[in-house]
Amino acid sequence: MRKTTIAAGGVAVLLGALSLGGCASPTSPSGDATVAYPEPGKTITMIIPFGAGGGTDIGARMLGDDLGRILDTTVVPENVPGASGQIGLTELVSSAPDGYTISWGNAPITSPIYLDPSRGATFGPDDLVQVANYVFDPSDIIVAADSPYENLTDLVDAAKAQPGKITLSSSAVLSPSDFAIKALEKAAGVDFNVVYFDDPGQQRAATLGGQVAGEVSAVSESAGAIQSGEVKAISVFDSQPSKFLPGVPTAQSEGFDVEFGSSRIIVVPKGTPDEIVNTLSAAIKKAIEEEDAAGKFDQFYLAPRYMDPAETKAYAQQVDEEVKAFLADSQ
Repeated sequence: MRKTTIAAGGVAVLLGALSLGGCASPTSPSGDATVAYPEPGKTITMIIPFGAGGGTDIGARMLGDDLGRILDTTVVPENVPGASGQIGLTELVSSAPDGYTISWGNAPITSPIYLDPSRGATFGPDDLVQVANYVFDPSDIIVAADSPYENLTDLVDAAKAQPGKITLSSSAVLSPSDFAIKALEKAAGVDFNVVYFDDPGQQRAATLGGQVAGEVSAVSESAGAIQSGEVKAISVFDSQPSKFLPGVPTAQSEGFDVEFGSSRIIVVPKGTPDEIVNTLSAAIKKAIEEEDAAGKFDQFYLAPRYMDPAETKAYAQQVDEEVKAFLADSQ
């Protein structure tokens, strides 16, 4: 069976911990001391290329507070929404590569910005330097509580019996949930009728009202409704079960080799010194460890999944290749 994998779980986790020693004073390759980073009193702007209140925004503000404490500075979140992240990332790549402007370049939503010529992006993948992966928010499929579909196999069998007739909803074209549906279609050899809702409330209403057979969402966005019994989950697209959805099988466990979700990635502009990139990445790793131990991620149904700069870069390149294939298929 064709393997369709777009997930942080598909990349090896960090094998050796980055040390925070020397974070305040990076050194050059020659061993000479460079300007301390971050400089005392100089703030770091964290661009959040999405609106306030969303999943990325919530996690970003939590990480911003932690980075400020760990690096002994102030991190100022700045929402720059528009064009599915394109406006905020355009602002990032035009900033100085000095570590004082960072941004979220989530996967897979960032890839179409520069892979789809119609987007008219002024930057490419090489203009973004991956610092670290923060969390992985896997996609899931939810249905109404009284839905006849009890698992993913039931849904796929129905789609095979009625090609193009079984309706699934997504938040937007080329959103993580849309890519998740495309990945499932390829892995299962089926075609769904996909409808899109800009408003999450309308999407959920369509699920509850039976206007769609199922809704592809993210665990962080659906776990509360699932736990309350308002809806039920029939599959999660991760390499491992979600602790927030006990008893819900992974797609892989039912024979559909699909991992998919939204990876929250910190990026900086091309040209940012490696010492600064590594300092930021080590601080993010420390923040993840502390947040996880304190149960902060659980409050927002998020799964921490750290990757260092090299791992995150390799993962982003993998995502680019998968998205490129999806875009080619849609032409």
